[in-house]
Amino acid sequence: MHTWIRTASGALFDPYVPRACDVNICDIAHALSNICRFAGHTRRFYSVAQHSVNVSLRCSDPRYGLLHDASEAYLDDIRAPLKRSEVFAGYRALERGVQSAVYERFGLDIALEPHDLHSADEQECASEMSALMPNVDLPNDPRQHEIVPLSPLEAQRLFLERFLVLFPAYKLSRADELVFPIRRPSWDETWMQMARTVSQRSYDPRLRVGAVIVAADNTTLLSLGYNGNYSQGPNVPDSMIPGGSGFIHAELNALLKLDFHSHHRKIMYVTHSPCVACAKCTVNAGISEVVYESEYRDAAGVALLRDAGVQVRRFMLT
Repeated sequence: MHTWIRTASGALFDPYVPRACDVNICDIAHALSNICRFAGHTRRFYSVAQHSVNVSLRCSDPRYGLLHDASEAYLDDIRAPLKRSEVFAGYRALERGVQSAVYERFGLDIALEPHDLHSADEQECASEMSALMPNVDLPNDPRQHEIVPLSPLEAQRLFLERFLVLFPAYKLSRADELVFPIRRPSWDETWMQMARTVSQRSYDPRLRVGAVIVAADNTTLLSLGYNGNYSQGPNVPDSMIPGGSGFIHAELNALLKLDFHSHHRKIMYVTHSPCVACAKCTVNAGISEVVYESEYRDAAGVALLRDAGVQVRRFMLT
């Protein structure tokens, strides 16, 4: 029985006899971008590729940070408690061999991994657990940062772009570009990603919401907003009780900035479905369609919009 695996590029790689010449950075980027951290037990998909890019930003030698989990492209990811057990001693040996081959392929040496690689990995893991895992209560650490999960395609592209910066001598061939073509995001993806980005402006520690209003023909961004206080007001909520923050909701902030003399048919993209009050304002503002990603705790706002003749649909970024 053979021991090789076939990779995304169509090449063969034998993890039992790993050779540097068989390592392909596009195979690594493709595989890591499709492997979810924490064995998939996250609120949203979050790839090993994106994790690797972030570790490279913390590590003293970012080249090792980017490639530290590259062996998983050929062996898959194993949760740490299993990997450390005696039963998985054979896996650890394979992992070290594959990792050595990856490093060798790009002029690195496993014996020269920087001393802070493990701590950089652990710090990044803490940020990910706080943002993505349920029932995790870690102490505040200034080294933690916001996690905005990317789709596999976005993570793959980010990983390759970071690789080209850190390894300028390596160039992607035309064949590599054909194997992994660049896909243009749809308008739904574009506007919802913008709503997500806008939501990061919010100071609400419990729930950040973003909204953008666009022309239905996708030619014009008409307005945007996020949940926050009145202009020049304190950037702290009145209360941490759900519904008691005192902040103006994202939808209303976007509507307040809207030019009501515009004759465009208008679509609102919002990260969370509107509450009843925002739904009423949305109807009166003449919004013809509302697209949301996550459901608000109360679905009555969606029901009100539909009863008023506003088209409502859910669109989730992958």
